[in-house]
Amino acid sequence: MAWLQVFPDGDIFEMDGAIALELHNVGDNIQALRRVLARTRAGTFKIAPPDKPKPTINLVSPETVSPPEAISDNPDIQRAQAIVRLRKECKKQGLSLQQTAYVCATAEHESANTFKAIKEYGTDSYFTEMYEGREDLGNTEPGDGIRFCGRGLVQLTGRNNYTKYSALLGIDLVENPDKVLDEQISQFIIVHGMRTGIFTGMCLDDYINNHACDYMQARRIVNGLDRAEHIAAIARSWEKFITEHPLT
Repeated sequence: MAWLQVFPDGDIFEMDGAIALELHNVGDNIQALRRVLARTRAGTFKIAPPDKPKPTINLVSPETVSPPEAISDNPDIQRAQAIVRLRKECKKQGLSLQQTAYVCATAEHESANTFKAIKEYGTDSYFTEMYEGREDLGNTEPGDGIRFCGRGLVQLTGRNNYTKYSALLGIDLVENPDKVLDEQISQFIIVHGMRTGIFTGMCLDDYINNHACDYMQARRIVNGLDRAEHIAAIARSWEKFITEHPLT
């Protein structure tokens, strides 16, 4: 069970999930709880009074996160720094605020809320069954199903995609597929792939542009409508957060 600390001024800090929500008054608490529920896999919460001093750092606010070169052993700080770097990559590639929110939501979902590039869960027999011999993925060589299983912040899969990003990055991901787990590479891939439509042929501009913002249908950029409503809710939370905490 997740638990929250509620401070006298109404601020809420979810200690075990490392999600800080800055509230202006106690009356905002219900909405804040809803936002937290939308941002974590935990199903229920126990409200606890503070048993330690109020944190002096908002773990996901860019202006208070240590610079990337200041390496921390704290996983919460590492997560916060990764989020800031992902937002900077979005900015570098010219994404709008709402597009950035959806990329962050996708990364949060696909990485199980860690914002770390991960390898797809499964055994070799599972990867073989799912991906071996898949011409649509470019898996034409024996062992490709295992070799090119999902990796990264968006689960890059298949020889075709590893080949495409090898050319784009100038790094041989075909011979060294685990390099997709590098943070900088994985962040470039998720932003670039969602921006250009490399993954499915659908891109951010198709659903999130100057005329419309459809977070539900935007899931088609990555994986049909799998968990589309859930990710849309996360994106709305990110949109609000990014608006309130612009990069400096």
